[in-house]
Amino acid sequence: MWDHAWAEFVPFLAFDPEIRRVICSTNAIEIVNARTRRAMKARGHFPNEQAAQPGPHAASARAEWRSGLVRRRRRGAAASAA
Repeated sequence: MWDHAWAEFVPFLAFDPEIRRVICSTNAIEIVNARTRRAMKARGHFPNEQAAQPGPHAASARAEWRSGLVRRRRRGAAASAA
């Protein structure tokens, strides 16, 4: 994977560490926003504002739980392979 992306990754290292941190933070925020939009789109419209409030939080909590589950499964598979 890195062989193909290395030419695009190396210029990123030329930025100051502070700028790289902002870029990485922005990517993380965009991921959360995309998950929220996906959850809202799947839900459809909301009858009022109160009905819409738990949606984004619940979607991000589920996504975080799933990503943790995937990490635990990978660790378990790596441990059993060793």
